[in-house]
Amino acid sequence: MNYDFSNVLNEGKKVVAAVKEGINNLPIDQYVKEVNELCKPIVDTFNNKEVINLSIIPVDEDFKLKLPCYATKEAACMDVFSPIDFMISPGQALSVKTGFSMNIPVGYCVKFYSRSGQGFNNRVTLLNSTGIIDSDYTGEIIIGLKNDHVYGSYNVKAGQAIAQFQIEKVIRINYDIQYTSKKTERASNGFGSTDKFN
Repeated sequence: MNYDFSNVLNEGKKVVAAVKEGINNLPIDQYVKEVNELCKPIVDTFNNKEVINLSIIPVDEDFKLKLPCYATKEAACMDVFSPIDFMISPGQALSVKTGFSMNIPVGYCVKFYSRSGQGFNNRVTLLNSTGIIDSDYTGEIIIGLKNDHVYGSYNVKAGQAIAQFQIEKVIRINYDIQYTSKKTERASNGFGSTDKFN
């Protein structure tokens, strides 16, 4: 299976160039329409959304690969799809290869989350709750799933969404050593202590 996106990229570049140069007086709404049709997944750049370029790299040509995409125009995360059929028995955990890796820009990370429908309806969630992919990791993305259902198995077909992810800016930490804590109303009171403030 070949993954040739050059035609899509070239056509997208033509549309952008047309807008920048005012060729044929292409109106902005027509520009948005054409870019949305050419470039998947769709990011609406005219709705105050920051756009980050992320490269998806297919790593196994034998997989029937469905690329990540947004389910709706205002979705916060991209869905990730299984390239294979599989089943998770009750109480079982399973690692699922996605068939792709990522080139994540320096200064960013990608965070994977469970899909709410899987969790609420089937009790299937990510094995490590939240998966964090650092920008220096270039290997295949693998999704760890667990089935917490007592009786029911969870069946997945190729092309079915199994997780979701978003890209986030990384803020580095500088810390110093101090020997006194700051003064707050809560102080060191722990679990349940804020109930009195409600």
